[in-house]
Amino acid sequence: MAELFLAESAAEGVTGDVAFMQSVVEIGWFRFNGTIPESFNNFAGIGATDSNPTPAVFPDALTGVRARIYFPSGEWPTF
Repeated sequence: MAELFLAESAAEGVTGDVAFMQSVVEIGWFRFNGTIPESFNNFAGIGATDSNPTPAVFPDALTGVRARIYFPSGEWPTF
């Protein structure tokens, strides 16, 4: 998983280790023991809030990592 973060981050000019650690914090060391199941490939907690727990679902890990990379910027590419 870390390799995906580093590769995608480098392609976008973002610091990959920071993006990876943000995901570690957000989803509890990739344990997925909150409202987001592992099958959702949502590594940023996108859409998962206490008041409306409807997390985003991504088709694969690569797309989920890309969403994590773009999430802080608010710029959403077409996947």
